[in-house]
Amino acid sequence: MEYSKVLVIGAEETGPREITTCLVKLEKSLDVLTCSSLPIPGERDLQQAGIQFICFVILTSNKESLNVVSACLSKVDFSYFSGRCVLVVNNKDSHFDEGIDAEIKNLARKFDVQSLYVNTQDESELLELGKKIVAMVDAIRGSNRFVTSMLFESMRVLGHRNNATTYVGQDTPVTGNF
Repeated sequence: MEYSKVLVIGAEETGPREITTCLVKLEKSLDVLTCSSLPIPGERDLQQAGIQFICFVILTSNKESLNVVSACLSKVDFSYFSGRCVLVVNNKDSHFDEGIDAEIKNLARKFDVQSLYVNTQDESELLELGKKIVAMVDAIRGSNRFVTSMLFESMRVLGHRNNATTYVGQDTPVTGNF
């Protein structure tokens, strides 16, 4: 069995533990690590640590979580991690700050990273998020013979050209000029 290392980055209150638990339950071949910021303790480089995919978790009601993820994104080598990262935007709180949401969308465009919106307190949304992340990791490691990394990368680029934002639980992405 081929294991893939996935890194989930986010402060405790943003929901990385819930996401990690969901990923491990869905796919036994994932080695999921969690940290609150970069760099990883004791490691010089994410690629040297064997990380193949990164989930950055932001809480929509917490400006500090956005600042932490922004600082972490600037430390990632996108010559390797392009198409291997996702912003998981947790809207578990009833408070939704549109200013933070606009900054999240700008950050996603700046680093060319897909955004997935989810409520981690909703089991069905969390499960759907986990399935999407597992599918992304499968495409990267080439374990799905019907989806190649090139196809995945093409779809990611097309989504960003259309300013696509995916809300977990919806079948189609919401598009428009954000």
